[in-house]
Amino acid sequence: DRRADSKPSNPFKMPSDEEIFSLRDDERARKEEERRRFLTLPVHEKTTWSSRAGSTSKNVLHEDEDEALKDVDTKRKSKFGGLGSAADNAYRQERHREKENMTDFIEKKRQMFLVQMSLDTKRAEIRKLEEQAQQREEALRKSEQMLEEDSSRFELFLKMNDQKAVDAIRKAEAETKNKQDKVQEIKKLNAQIAAVKSEMAKYEESLEECQAYKRFMDELTPQEYIQEQHEAHQSEVEEKRQARKAARASAREVEDRQTEEEFLSEMEALKNVKGKRPDPKVLQQKEGEHQARLAQRTKDREKEDKDDESWDPDEGKPWEPKMYFKKTQQLL
Repeated sequence: DRRADSKPSNPFKMPSDEEIFSLRDDERARKEEERRRFLTLPVHEKTTWSSRAGSTSKNVLHEDEDEALKDVDTKRKSKFGGLGSAADNAYRQERHREKENMTDFIEKKRQMFLVQMSLDTKRAEIRKLEEQAQQREEALRKSEQMLEEDSSRFELFLKMNDQKAVDAIRKAEAETKNKQDKVQEIKKLNAQIAAVKSEMAKYEESLEECQAYKRFMDELTPQEYIQEQHEAHQSEVEEKRQARKAARASAREVEDRQTEEEFLSEMEALKNVKGKRPDPKVLQQKEGEHQARLAQRTKDREKEDKDDESWDPDEGKPWEPKMYFKKTQQLL
């Protein structure tokens, strides 16, 4: 029984709840002590949380683990005495090995993450370079296409320019030929004009000679004959005026009769509307319009009559009596 009582307990078993709560209280007290110590430090020795977290995270982790192990060892020594020293050494070695394995695992994970991030960056860069190369190829293809289009347009322009030059030469030759033809035609027309002017000059000389003879014949003509011819001409003019007046009067009678018949038929139609009595106002308005048209027609006819009185059948041409001497024997 004493052997059983003096046999140390298993050091690898899970700690009890009391030990876990005791470790938590110790950790809380340690952090409070560290906070108080940090508050008492001078300003130049204080650091920010990010610098402490980035530079001393591993050291703090190791220190926390070492302090936790020391607390567990102290408690176990106080509880089990010297019996658990060998177990404590084995536990510490195992914890150290696990810590190394965990550190290596974290380091490998970190390296894997860095390698994966490097691969992702390189892939993104390769993809970006491929996109840039594709864009440059597309731009090059478009530039080549535009260059081909410009070349084809330039060739078409040259062809059109050559065709225009040929057409211009042909047109210039045609214009030159037309000009020569026109010059020849102008020369012919000038020759014809000169011939006509020469002939007109001859006719003018003959006309002047005939007019001289006519004036001489008029001076020999008896005044009684001239008076008779003048009176005959006046009678002829008056007859033409009367004939014109008679024709106009006949046309006016036909127009008046037709207008009166149209007015009467219109008034009769307004009076004989079936199922409706004639409106006196409408009849009166139609009557007024008819009278206004008649008054306007009367004014127009008066103007026409005045024009007939001054109408000249000769249309402004000077009147000359007929030749009295028709045979040469009358001059003897």
